[in-house]
Amino acid sequence: FRLLHPVCLPIGMSPQPEPEPELQFGHAFTWPTASDKRVFDVVSSTSGEVELLPVEGPSKARLRVSELPDDAVLKIRVFRFIEDFSDATEPWEQGLQNVNSGSLLWLAVHMLPKMHSVRGAKYGEWCTVHTIRIYAKHFNSGYYMCSDGCSTPAKTFGATSPVKSLVTGHKLEQGYFWFVSPCQHQSNASLDKEGWEHVRIEGPFDGSVILAECERLSGLPDAKKLQELVETWHDQVGSCSTSVSGIDPATDGGAMDVGM
Repeated sequence: FRLLHPVCLPIGMSPQPEPEPELQFGHAFTWPTASDKRVFDVVSSTSGEVELLPVEGPSKARLRVSELPDDAVLKIRVFRFIEDFSDATEPWEQGLQNVNSGSLLWLAVHMLPKMHSVRGAKYGEWCTVHTIRIYAKHFNSGYYMCSDGCSTPAKTFGATSPVKSLVTGHKLEQGYFWFVSPCQHQSNASLDKEGWEHVRIEGPFDGSVILAECERLSGLPDAKKLQELVETWHDQVGSCSTSVSGIDPATDGGAMDVGM
């Protein structure tokens, strides 16, 4: 696909195709456990199923959430855009409290013109990366748009079905997901009450890196490429940004553990 200036999107534009890996079993693959330290990105299969792609490690096989027990505890990354670098210091941003966020593909869909918005980057160009723990069952819980720090009527973590519609009226072949992370009384959310808990925040990072790669590829990056771009953020944080909590990014990587 080609991106022109201004960007013109063909019908059915989607990330560059990836082969669908088969799930691995036995000694080569294990389901998530309570002590599992793996972190996953949320992606959509071609059939619209919620799948989990490991952020790192030898196996890149995807997990299908539908094949996991409801009480499986998953550690996932979600992505949130903000307008000002300093916004990341706000308590609700640091803890992802009563806000919306998106899955891996949201990084590109948000930044590109004529996809989520006409001009692109509707919610800002700074991106924070959050690691959270959730119960697998809450991928089927309802999604609600937050407004002014209020996530009512959401009671637990929730997710959309794959979002494919673009502002142009065209549709993606593979969608992305939006999430809601409610938090009662502005305190830290918990697995027992809200079905999720915050683990880590990283950033803010410059989202123009994502836009530049989309233009270079003349299309949407696939999931693997998006993961690689997120890794380049980690490589650059020591020279181009500081941790939101004042932690020295040269020693901590610009990241902060919350409630751990």
